[in-house]
Amino acid sequence: MGSFGILHWVIVIAILSFPLILVVFIRRILRRSGRNASVAQRESSSSHETSESRLLRLDGLLKKGLITRAEHERQRSAIIAGV
Repeated sequence: MGSFGILHWVIVIAILSFPLILVVFIRRILRRSGRNASVAQRESSSSHETSESRLLRLDGLLKKGLITRAEHERQRSAIIAGV
């Protein structure tokens, strides 16, 4: 009656590992929110680009084959509409 069975050890290990799992989960959330903030900061700094430089960069992407003609036209129209 005084000995621990396998089920008891599984429960003890699960209870003791819960705080560790919680810390890992919170750290991942904080890292992702940090990444999202840096992406937003990069996007806001890219909005300071001139329309001409954005169009040139877009043309470069098309020439390299990184975007399709349809994507190029859609982005080009959006840049010009923002002027």
